[in-house]
Amino acid sequence: MEIETDRVPRPPVVGIIYGEIAYRVAIIGVLIAMVGIVIYLVLGGYLDKASICGDLWRGDTAQTIWKECAGVAGVPQTYWYLGRLGKGDCLAMLGIAVACVAGAVGIWGVVFGLLRNKGGIYILFAFIIAVILSLSASGIITG
Repeated sequence: MEIETDRVPRPPVVGIIYGEIAYRVAIIGVLIAMVGIVIYLVLGGYLDKASICGDLWRGDTAQTIWKECAGVAGVPQTYWYLGRLGKGDCLAMLGIAVACVAGAVGIWGVVFGLLRNKGGIYILFAFIIAVILSLSASGIITG
């Protein structure tokens, strides 16, 4: 009896949907972050690159680092970089945020793929996961 090696199991369609969406969103995020890093290294940014490394190596607190490098009192909250996208480091932070939400965007693709394929109870499971991931990514659900 000969083993058939030509046949490879096909992945589920919703797995392909999730993988393609998450992959593409993550790559877009990485490209945005890389552009931001280049801008930061060439032109500077919101944080003073000359002092940030020294502050980090010394083990300074987050409050001290933000005060010395950005001139702000205290640590800014969640989406501090959105108002400063002209700065390289803020653009890099946007790229990181985009890459981080790739899973949430991908799972919404799974929900719609399951709806189209009449996925039964899996639609409910995917929807619950998509809502939880979206709320977490938006900062509504925390720690």
